[in-house]
Amino acid sequence: MGFFDSLNKFLVENVPVGPTVSDSETNHIYYSSTIGEIRKDSAYMSEFNQALEWLCSKRRGDTYLASISHGSAVKATIVRIDKEGGHAIRWSVKFACGKSITLWLETQNATQLKRDGKALSVGYSVIYNYEEQEMARKREEAERAAQQQRQIEEIDCYRKELAAKPPLESFLGVKFGDDSEKYCDDDNPKERDDGFIVMKAKTNQFLDFTDYVIFASKFNNKVVWVMAIAQKSDLGNVDEYVHRVSRLLEQKYERKFIKEDDVFVLPFYDAEKWNPSKSLKSCPCKSMILLFPKGDLLYLVARDEVLSQAVERQIAIEKAEAEVREADAKKAADKDALAAL
Repeated sequence: MGFFDSLNKFLVENVPVGPTVSDSETNHIYYSSTIGEIRKDSAYMSEFNQALEWLCSKRRGDTYLASISHGSAVKATIVRIDKEGGHAIRWSVKFACGKSITLWLETQNATQLKRDGKALSVGYSVIYNYEEQEMARKREEAERAAQQQRQIEEIDCYRKELAAKPPLESFLGVKFGDDSEKYCDDDNPKERDDGFIVMKAKTNQFLDFTDYVIFASKFNNKVVWVMAIAQKSDLGNVDEYVHRVSRLLEQKYERKFIKEDDVFVLPFYDAEKWNPSKSLKSCPCKSMILLFPKGDLLYLVARDEVLSQAVERQIAIEKAEAEVREADAKKAADKDALAAL
């Protein structure tokens, strides 16, 4: 420390100077006795709190400082670098009461650095609980990583369970993808606009379901859906009956129903494409069983999703081709009309 620095330090420490009442813009100076370096935010906060305590003891008539006394520094930002080498830095220090002081922190025997060890720059800030926040953030990150790992392991485990369970290849004795003529018991099957042919069918009988139909693709007559229907009036307590049916199906297929609105769904997922989302819309299924009431009836439906989607695609192609034919026909008609002019 040079002569003038030493003199200034002596005057500051022994002869209080400056206005009787300071404010947030008043330049205060504090000579720290810290040795080595200051890097941690908590170390800076300690310096600022000690500086406030020292200033209050030297400037007892300063009502502004007195209003901050016994408070704790919560944030500080560099407003000026007074000397090279990180030994004299001017900080704007905010305290818990909301008031601030401008503090020239002199550390002749210590270097003031950023928390990463690099040189300070104007605008750099420290806060009172930075280390605690960082520890909390790292704990949260570790917990999230652990949770993600557990989810990955759970998903992998569930995929293995799915792969080990047999897929739904038939229902009530009717095999999906089989020729519908094997099961048809209907002299007048109905063709629908959605690409299916619906017909009464010979199937295994199940509980109090009385009507049995199958849905076949109109493109190849292969079975895609199997449906059983019961009259609610024949079932007594419908809720109890639904519970009984769902319990038996869960026992048979070793999986749990998912309820969406009034529909109970027993999904048979593709183990390779299975999505852990609870929404069925994001879970590609190979097949599913649905149980739901509608009007006076209770429906039990099993369908092959892959075959159903194939019918939907074929209908879309058929529709697109029809639109092309219609457009071509209009063009031809327009051409003929022009020729007739």
